[in-house]
Amino acid sequence: MLYPHRPVTTGVRLIVEREMRFVPAENLLLQQVTTPVWHDYSVTALRPEGLETTYFDTPSQSLARQGITFRRRLFHDPSSQLTVASAAELTIKLPRDANTGHLFARPEYTETIEPNESIHGRSLVMLAAEYAPGETISEWFTSYTDRSGYELRRAGATLLLTWDRLTLAADPSYVDEEIEAELSVGPSEGLDDLAMLLTTTYGLTYGDNGKRTRAGRHLAHLGLINFPT
Repeated sequence: MLYPHRPVTTGVRLIVEREMRFVPAENLLLQQVTTPVWHDYSVTALRPEGLETTYFDTPSQSLARQGITFRRRLFHDPSSQLTVASAAELTIKLPRDANTGHLFARPEYTETIEPNESIHGRSLVMLAAEYAPGETISEWFTSYTDRSGYELRRAGATLLLTWDRLTLAADPSYVDEEIEAELSVGPSEGLDDLAMLLTTTYGLTYGDNGKRTRAGRHLAHLGLINFPT
């Protein structure tokens, strides 16, 4: 099935996400990153974030079976005593697209919403429905992620190197960790160079299945949700 890029409506942004995921045994890598310079990268520390992410799908997991991710993400400031999110967005990630020029590239639609706003009638809800005609899309499961990391700049490339620690609303005892390397600006070689550094120098292992897939499979093992095999 082909996934053509839809025309972007008002308030919806389309980017091509270029990202690689790595599964660390523990958070050692980011403790070794130094500012303002690390391996010839100019380095700036990112402000820590708390991410509350709710995934949506149909009862038959039609979107996930096609490699599509549909989520609502609330952004929290971990240093604040307030429990209200400071921002929110809807995102649809389509399957990897070989025509984008990089193996790990995915078209991604994002729409900014208010944190307490219903998603009913939003443009991305209607877009998601196009990939699941005749089915009802509803909440699937929710995760909480503590995120920290760095912005790296070198040779015209800007990258984000982040560490995520994830737990689940349905099973708070579940903990998963993941390091992500994402190319924000610049040539795709910038992502390849960073990936080479992470695997050869720091021994990270590339994880083809992301934290959403691992979390979903865990909840399915507990019998709490259905998840495609």
